[in-house]
Amino acid sequence: MRKILLFIPLVVFAQEECKPLKEFYQDAERGWFWKEVCQKKEERKEVKKEEKQESVKLLKKKVVQIPWDKLDQMDPEEISKLEEESRKIAIMNPTEENVREWKRLVMWINDRAEKFAFVHYKVLKTEPGYMQKQNFTPARIAMAEYRNERKKEIFSKYRDRAGIIVFVEKGCPYCRAFSGTLRLFREKWGWDTKEVDIQERPDLASRFGTQLVPDIFLVLKRNGTFEWQRIGSGAMALDELEDSVIFGLYNLGEIKDERLISW
Repeated sequence: MRKILLFIPLVVFAQEECKPLKEFYQDAERGWFWKEVCQKKEERKEVKKEEKQESVKLLKKKVVQIPWDKLDQMDPEEISKLEEESRKIAIMNPTEENVREWKRLVMWINDRAEKFAFVHYKVLKTEPGYMQKQNFTPARIAMAEYRNERKKEIFSKYRDRAGIIVFVEKGCPYCRAFSGTLRLFREKWGWDTKEVDIQERPDLASRFGTQLVPDIFLVLKRNGTFEWQRIGSGAMALDELEDSVIFGLYNLGEIKDERLISW
């Protein structure tokens, strides 16, 4: 009796794991020999086999190949998969050519994203109707007034201790657009600002880790040394630049009030 009880769970488990499409005794000539009993199990094996073949196929690739002449016509999801595959190849075969091609693709993707962000910002500024309506409650109005007053104090306090460095490049439309914002910031708050051409000072651009322009840094003089914090990349409006400076000072530990960086 005990042997029978032990045998029953095994039978039930086997039936759940591999349920036949036909009872064996109804078609003895076919049965499991024709894979009808374990068809689902065989299908799972085929899926795993295909995944393994795809993985091996990827590992066999030694060179990152980017179809530069077709990128503009490719679907964004295809480009995303191409970037992921190129990165894996570059990791498994870290030659200068592979890493350079993968990095070039990443910069191409970032450039497209920045162009979209720039046009999106321009559309919102020229067509206010597309902007989401804000619910200006008394509490939000009071917070806005508090932030504006504190902003005046902060920019006045750090006028002689902080400045902004922007890495630019000749022919860059976003750099020209942001140059106007930088001028407005300088005239409003009296801060020192500096635009550095990455072609003229590649050593300085490398030190700051600049890859895309305009690349914006907050520079702070503290304890006799200079510290810097990246506060943005790409063109931005004056109010966005001011908020970015406040956030940079917060990251550097100069500002403790979290109400100034949350909205």
